[in-house]
Amino acid sequence: MNIRHIAYCSLLVCTVAPAAEPAKEPAVEAVDLARSKAVAIFDYELGSWHCRWEGLNRHGDVVNTFEGTETFSRTLDGKALKLVTRIDGREDWSQAIKFYSPKERQIVFIDVNTSGDYYVMKQDVDTATVQAETWRANGDSMLFRFVLTRKTENEQDVRMERSFDGGKSWMHVRNQYMRRVESGTDG
Repeated sequence: MNIRHIAYCSLLVCTVAPAAEPAKEPAVEAVDLARSKAVAIFDYELGSWHCRWEGLNRHGDVVNTFEGTETFSRTLDGKALKLVTRIDGREDWSQAIKFYSPKERQIVFIDVNTSGDYYVMKQDVDTATVQAETWRANGDSMLFRFVLTRKTENEQDVRMERSFDGGKSWMHVRNQYMRRVESGTDG
């Protein structure tokens, strides 16, 4: 499967999924509350962020750092966010589409990078924790979790973890520090 096919499938899922009717309708109040929490997350993320990532070894020591930007903007008539991640000094970059799924009461997003790797992620609207399955272009797959550890009006820190046993235990593998550069708008 090539990257263009993956990106097309991702966009197709994003445009079709919100219109699909769930087999059993969740309680309206629960869906409305979860949707309002998702909207608050989207509103907070809008704009450009300077990011610094620290890679950790198995002992928790920082072994590498890199910097870049993450830019969030509205897409699909405001029903979703587009996220573009660029890392300074690297040719590859990624793009994601994030949308709220009323059936799952979670934010779902699909991220594809220019190397052909892709992530399918689900974000809990109460904790902002993201769990991601990752498939690499070489066929390998991994399980990741992103845990929000600090959030202010213009900064947020995320602990990135990887599971080697299907999610039974997690190893802290990276930190991400985000600082707002520019607030986003609806336009």
